[in-house]
Amino acid sequence: MQGTTSDGTRLPPDPTDQQARQMENDARAIKNDNAPLVPGREGLADIRVVRAIMKSSTNDGARMEL
Repeated sequence: MQGTTSDGTRLPPDPTDQQARQMENDARAIKNDNAPLVPGREGLADIRVVRAIMKSSTNDGARMEL
């Protein structure tokens, strides 16, 4: 993952696989009965954003409320 933030700060490339690290943490949390690093509600929020983007794209880029 790499890119630039909204204030222009360049983010260096991440040489590791963020998704694999998160899945490993999820598995450990389940195995050890601990809270995961990233709670499910964060993923749900991401899905809401993606769905709003998809809906906007089929409505001429209309603004969507989340």
